[in-house]
Amino acid sequence: MKRRDFITSSSLALTLPLFPAWEGYSADSIIPSELLAITGEGKNIMIKKTDIADLKKSLKGTLLLPDDNGYNIARLVRNSIIDKKPALIAQCIDETDIQKAVNFAREYSLLTAVKCGGHSVSGKGTCDLGIMIDLSPFRGSRLDINNKRIFITGGSWLSELDEATVP
Repeated sequence: MKRRDFITSSSLALTLPLFPAWEGYSADSIIPSELLAITGEGKNIMIKKTDIADLKKSLKGTLLLPDDNGYNIARLVRNSIIDKKPALIAQCIDETDIQKAVNFAREYSLLTAVKCGGHSVSGKGTCDLGIMIDLSPFRGSRLDINNKRIFITGGSWLSELDEATVP
């Protein structure tokens, strides 16, 4: 890695926790007529504009494309050496969004990565030219004291678990 690239990625990685990937961004780019993506088997495919627009409309969260504001922050994981660029980033805010993103990925047989906290050392939460299902905005916990259970959503951090369980 070049020194300049290292310094740039390190600086970005240090500031990343200050800018949650799902806050304040909108999917504002023009959808291309076709979007290059890759399947789980490694084959290049083209996703139709109408299908991307339908997915974008159906999500309560945000669907980011490479030219969208916020895409370059949302695609990052905590390991700054990992520099992958998904074709689509579905920022899911509830279970319905997750189902829609998974069904879209299944329809196209897309290479799929799921980003929760973005802390996978090997970068398993992202992929090149596939779909990243970003659970970062899907955060929360619910404590059921009577049944001694806690329910944690996919994008939650350990600190949220602590807050819910520490008296």
